[in-house]
Amino acid sequence: MKQRYRAWNKTEKNMIAWEKIKSEFTFEHFDDENLELMLSTGIEDKAGNEIFEGDILITNAHASIVSFGKYTYFEDADTEATEVGFYLSYLNVSPATYSPFEEFLWEKCQIIGNIHENELDLIMYEAWKFNEEMEHENQNIK
Repeated sequence: MKQRYRAWNKTEKNMIAWEKIKSEFTFEHFDDENLELMLSTGIEDKAGNEIFEGDILITNAHASIVSFGKYTYFEDADTEATEVGFYLSYLNVSPATYSPFEEFLWEKCQIIGNIHENELDLIMYEAWKFNEEMEHENQNIK
């Protein structure tokens, strides 16, 4: 797999495509703190869109963020595993839950945004989730 990237320009608040990175950028650009590189997974969603780190996906019934790095997850109730690679961080699951980005999840996933261009949506979702949890806790207290 050839490595492909896209970059988020923090100053201009726009996404820079791989083709522009290849043709217009030099190594010095990547030292710029205003650019955040995101690695491609090499996988496409069900609509044929390339999936990158930072994309927000719907997989089955869960919304999740694609990440790359070291992560820990539970293979079953008693087995904790730590791996390095692409993984999903689930948004609508509490406590924080991670899983490997495996083929059965790719096949039906759909990109619904990314963490940069949809930052307000993520903040609003997390606030809603927090309020739902608090309401649930308050009902259990009564």
